[in-house]
Amino acid sequence: MPNSNPKKHYQNYLKNHFLIIAFSTLLIVTIVGNLSVKYFFSHYLSKQVIENNSQILESIETLISEDALTNQNFRALSSSNSVYLRLYSKSTNALIMDSETTKGYGMGSGMGKGNAMSTLPKIDVSLLDFTAYDVNSPNGQLIYRLEIGRRPDIVSSTIEGQFIFALNIVFFITLLVTALFSVFYANYQSKKITTPISTLIGNTKQIELEKYNNFNNIETDLQEIDALNHSLSALNDKLSAQDALRKRLTTDIAHELRNPLSILRSHIEAFVDGVWLPSEEKLLKCNDEILRLTRLIDELNELSVVENSLVLTKQPHDFVHTINKVISSFEVLLEDRHITLESVLPSRFQLEYDEDRMIQVLVNLLTNAIKYSPDNSHIKVSLSNLENQPTFCISDQGIGISKEDLPYIFERFYRSDSSRNRKTGGLGIGLAVTKAICEAHDFNIKAQSQLGEGSEFCIYFC
Repeated sequence: MPNSNPKKHYQNYLKNHFLIIAFSTLLIVTIVGNLSVKYFFSHYLSKQVIENNSQILESIETLISEDALTNQNFRALSSSNSVYLRLYSKSTNALIMDSETTKGYGMGSGMGKGNAMSTLPKIDVSLLDFTAYDVNSPNGQLIYRLEIGRRPDIVSSTIEGQFIFALNIVFFITLLVTALFSVFYANYQSKKITTPISTLIGNTKQIELEKYNNFNNIETDLQEIDALNHSLSALNDKLSAQDALRKRLTTDIAHELRNPLSILRSHIEAFVDGVWLPSEEKLLKCNDEILRLTRLIDELNELSVVENSLVLTKQPHDFVHTINKVISSFEVLLEDRHITLESVLPSRFQLEYDEDRMIQVLVNLLTNAIKYSPDNSHIKVSLSNLENQPTFCISDQGIGISKEDLPYIFERFYRSDSSRNRKTGGLGIGLAVTKAICEAHDFNIKAQSQLGEGSEFCIYFC
């Protein structure tokens, strides 16, 4: 069935949405900015018109008081202020002077002069908005009515129109430049985010193909992607280590099984061919090899149990008593190796746990401490409060563990030195079983070690 919802490239998806947001913001800012400037500019011009009308009125009253109001002055006042002026008699309401005419209509001695002034271009008076003002004589008597006509569009003059036009040009250029920058920046940022993601996808495919050495680390200042990269890198390292363990396990199991089977086969062939006669000594040797095989199978079975179907029977016990019980079982071995064991324990420590399983943990830890410690060395067992947390520790002066091997010692089948561990036997699952039992009790086990100086294993009781 065809996919009705085709997948999109995240880079294009991110870039398109970034541009939509950017252009929408730019458009809103441009429109609001343009309207706001036009509104405040119009408001400013309205105030200017009122002030200009007041100045014209004052000029008219001054000319009247000086008996200097002529047609020429009247028209000059109209032209200099870009307005249309009409002067009416207050008593008769007759038109006395008009800024479009070249003569007056019977005013005082000064009015009617200046008839030689050329006629101004005709305008459609019906298109103008008029504002009327009362004109007073010097003695305060109301004698005239002045009407000042302007175009309805307040932004009508050439300078004012040019200013608004220039402002719109500035807005358009700003919008264009910002749009180009937004396209460039959106492309840059989308690549900055998607390039490391593409690398992570490639790394994931390499992990899927089990090509762990082809992992490419990335450098990014994005915290989430950096955290994802570190997690994926840790997963790659862990899977790589597990893959190496799996391959080494095959070799180890083959080695562990080959020796006892070869011995059994050679002994049985010797019995069958009549080269050897069955004797107690030779049969015991065969039995030892069978026990060795059984022990290996039991180890594998034990790991399967603790990792998959471990059932604990937890009851309150004195952990100090359990520790001493385990230590007493190693006294002969300690004496044979001339190893001194120091125990720093309280008189009692009550804790709820499965005693059989915790004995198994203590036996595993103490066995390793003795196995990898030289003769005439020292082992310390302690139970104390570290940072107000009850902690049990076993430290030795053994061969230690390298810094490279330390993170993997609790992994099943991991052995830090395969050639050395083949001499000591086992598949390297003792510490894996120990950790599984501790985690089943909600305890936390950690190890510290320096190569050639010894190791310390601590159990933290939560």
